[in-house]
This record gives sequence, C-alpha cells and structure tokens, in this order.
Amino acid sequence: MDVFGGAPRFLAYPRPVVVQSGADAVLKCQIGGDPRPAVIWERSNEKIDPQGRYRVFEDGNVYNLIITAVTIEDSGQYICKAKNSIGETYAAATLKVEGEAQEMELREENKPRFLIKPLSTRVGRGEDAVFSCKLWGNPRPEVVWEKDGRKLNEIFESTHFSVGYQDGGWFQLKIFKTRAPDGGVYTCKARNEFGEALAGAVLLVDAGPGHEEEGNRNGYTNGQWKVHQGKQRTGKQVPNRLKYDAMTKSTKVKMFAVTEGKHAKFRCFVTGKPKPEIIWRKDGRLILSGRRYLLYEDREGYFTLKVLYCKQKDNGVYVCAASNTAGQTLSAVHLSVKEPPVRFKQPLYDLEVWEQDLAVLECEVPEDSVPITWYLEDRRLQPGAKYGMEEWGTKRRLTIRDIGVDDDGIYLCEMPDGGRSIAEVAVK
Repeated sequence: MDVFGGAPRFLAYPRPVVVQSGADAVLKCQIGGDPRPAVIWERSNEKIDPQGRYRVFEDGNVYNLIITAVTIEDSGQYICKAKNSIGETYAAATLKVEGEAQEMELREENKPRFLIKPLSTRVGRGEDAVFSCKLWGNPRPEVVWEKDGRKLNEIFESTHFSVGYQDGGWFQLKIFKTRAPDGGVYTCKARNEFGEALAGAVLLVDAGPGHEEEGNRNGYTNGQWKVHQGKQRTGKQVPNRLKYDAMTKSTKVKMFAVTEGKHAKFRCFVTGKPKPEIIWRKDGRLILSGRRYLLYEDREGYFTLKVLYCKQKDNGVYVCAASNTAGQTLSAVHLSVKEPPVRFKQPLYDLEVWEQDLAVLECEVPEDSVPITWYLEDRRLQPGAKYGMEEWGTKRRLTIRDIGVDDDGIYLCEMPDGGRSIAEVAVK
C-alpha cells in the first residue's frame, strides 16, 4: 500500500523548465495516492494526447511529459492533473524556450515608441490647431490620427485637416479654422510589424483656463473640475464650462500621478438644463463600468470615475464629456502611473479561466530573499486547500484551485516596500 495513501497529493511540484529552441523538454511531477492516480497533462484547457511530439511515461511515482524539438510557440503553462476514486489534484509547470528572449528583445528594440508625445492645447474658434509628436520605430511606423476613437476622414472633410511627416521622426496633425465641435481627445496611433504605440492629447476650443487637483485621505488621487453656468437665448442651460483656479495659468491639461497598484479618482461637477448626459473616455475610447472602472454620481452631485489598482496601461488622457440638447463641454486630465521604486523582474499577467478549473499566477521578485503577500483585491490570501503558494529562487507562484465565480477579480502580489504587481482573473 502507498504510504501516501488516499487522495492524490503532490510529493514534488513541477519546476519551471528552460530549454533551447529545437531541444527536447521534460516536465515532471511526483505524485502519491492510493489507489494509484491516473495522470494527464493539459495545455490551454485541452488534454495533451501522447502522440507526435508529445510523449508521457511513468517512473515509479514520477510522471513525465516530454516535448520533442520545442519551438517558441511551446512556451507557456502546462497543467498536470491527478485523479483517483478518492479525489484529485492539480499543479502547473512552466516551460520557457530560449530564443523567446532574443525575439522579445528584437521586438522591444524596434517597436514604435514616442520620444515626444503630442501636447494638449487650447485655441480660439477660427484659429488653427497643431499637434506634433516624435516617434521611433524600425521600420518607420505607420501613423493614424483619430478623434474620440474615430478616424478623422470619417468625421472631417479633407480640407479641414492635414497630416504630415518630417525627417527625424516628426509627425504632425493640423486642424484648420477650428470649430467648437473640434474639441475632444485626439490620439496618435503608430504601428509597425513589431508592435504599436498610442498617445493622446486634448483640444479645447474656446475653453477657459485650467483645473485643479484635490487630495483625498482615502489614498486616491483626485481630479476635480469646477464649472460655472452658461445660458443660451433659448433659455436652455448648456453644460457648464470649466472654471479655472486663479493660480492656474497654463494652457496644458493637468497632470496627475499615482503609484502603480493604487487607486485614482476623478470628479467632475456639471449642471445644465436639461440635465446633461455624462460619458468618460480614455484616449478617445468609451469607458464602461467594470472590474477596474467605477462610474457613478456621488451624494454631492459629482460625476466620479475611479480607476482601481492602476497599471501601466492606465496611463493616458481621461475626458469627462457633458452634453445636452443645448450643447456640450468637456474637461480632461492626463494620468501618469508611476512604477514602484523596486520593480518586479517579471510581473503578473491577466488570466481567463473556466469554472472548476485551475488558475496559476506567477511573478518574479528582484532577489531570492524578498517575501511577498498575495491579495484578492483587499483580502489577504492564506495558503491552504484553496490557495497554493510556492517560492523558489526569485519565482513566486499562486495556484487557485477549483475556480468559481467568486474567484473572479483583481489579484495582487505585494513586496514589503509596497511595490505591487497586478493581474485580472476573469472566470468564464
């Protein structure tokens, strides 16, 4: 009888495997159980059949998966599942194929990136508006300009704008004789075969001077815009225009900074008759309430956007746009997400998993001795039947077993200095 009788249990968890492209890879795990468990391997929720480049064999209680002549496409996570009449268990093994790093390095080196981003600007009606930016990319990226998420040729006549390129990587958008509807968020999208980059800026036509920053004791960074009433001869009230703090003289859109992993909060106060409709956009794209975006009107009448657990991808221009039958107005802020002083060597990545399946989150800390704490949003997780927590070298792994809808959410890996890595787990 197996001394580790009963339901299957891992005597040795799979270790990450690194091999050269073209070589064979061997993933292995050691499992006990009585009756002897049946073991299968899966990738991307599909069972691996032992044929072609895949072979499996058993050596006592060590179960092996061999992949011959690996390629970069074989990199990823493999799940080892063991089951007998008493129970079952799961564990994940990570395979990294060398050559992937070189390819990523080539991609990072040559993909588009902004050396100088376009700046937000304010002009009077009838004046020309110009956005300029400087880009690097090899080959030279193709650039497309959009307004509020739509291509310019879909909303403007061809004589109303021009786009151009100058030696040295300079790209320019010029809008002739601006009109009130020209106000909004303009985005520059740059793309080549290695990737893409995006930067946004706001055009305010006949806008007043700037807005102000407000602190918050709850750890939020706040953007608050004050407004005053404006009336038309029809008696309708347009959504209020921006009222600037007397200390603010710059025409630039206000910048707000928040540390990665913290929350950002923006509040916009607007009145008008009829009551205006409020929408929020980031870099021209509509924002909807979801896992990390909260949209609501608070008790004080402020239209509020909260960005939860900020990540690098949250950098950009956020616009609160108010409109009714009498007109529209907008206010904008540029959010900058600061990286923590001590960075993760490898961050967490977002996951999509099926119910009753297994989710594995993995990150890498700067040094072997750095401890970490796992959170599901603001709830600290503890190791046990539900959560497996492993550490070896600089690697840190969280395994979430028997996934259910309650496991859908935002997971954080936190170092003692407060540095966080964040991943969204979506349960299907």
